[in-house]
Amino acid sequence: MARRISSTDNVSFASQSRFNTTGWNSVFVWFRDHNNSVDDVLFTGRVTSMFASDGFVLARGGPLGGSTAKVYAGVAGTYSGAGTAGVGDGGWHNAGLMFDVAASANAEVWVNGSQDKTFVHGALTWGSVPITIGFLTGGGSGDRTVAEVAWWNTNLNAREWSALNKGVHPSRIRPESLIFLSPCWGLHSPEIELSSSHAPTGTVTGTSVVNGPPVTLFTPKRTIAYIADNALPYTRLERGIRGMNRGMNAGGYR
Repeated sequence: MARRISSTDNVSFASQSRFNTTGWNSVFVWFRDHNNSVDDVLFTGRVTSMFASDGFVLARGGPLGGSTAKVYAGVAGTYSGAGTAGVGDGGWHNAGLMFDVAASANAEVWVNGSQDKTFVHGALTWGSVPITIGFLTGGGSGDRTVAEVAWWNTNLNAREWSALNKGVHPSRIRPESLIFLSPCWGLHSPEIELSSSHAPTGTVTGTSVVNGPPVTLFTPKRTIAYIADNALPYTRLERGIRGMNRGMNAGGYR
């Protein structure tokens, strides 16, 4: 499930201070665009408004909007401009932003598992910022569906961005560095937060419940290989595989 966030609807969480204040942060969100002509704010860690210099923003549409929706981002008041990947077909897409809080750092915008754009931003000085999913003052009031919003206090690598795009759940990526995870299932009000840091619940303003993105919540365990009992003699590797198979089967995995 997911939340459809129209106009000025949003989900807001109280100020957080668990992010990386000296190095890299990575944020991620699944979304669908329902209105190419109006910009949509997807995910922000921002104290005041969208264009302030005290946080980050990840959005869809490009600063000038237009008929072909793209992803753009901002850090410390510097904006990337629209990326290259089109995301306005009404289907599910995902976007990520990776940034270092240092001055003159190179931020990266990721779309559907690939790096879409880079831009240089100024120093980001923050102590505690609220998190908003959806509309923020100064941002576009379009129509979008949002789900599986995540924040890590480290930089993800290309394989991890690719895995997220393929449907691996954010909770399976660097769980020790995951500091915020809101599924936005639309089934809870206030909205829940599932990381081990246990942020306060989020205040829901508007929104509606719709079908969610192509994400696998749990990775099933499978038998790695099958070696018949009469296939003698066994090598050391084969004996190890047979032992794993017996252990999985005994635990109910088949």
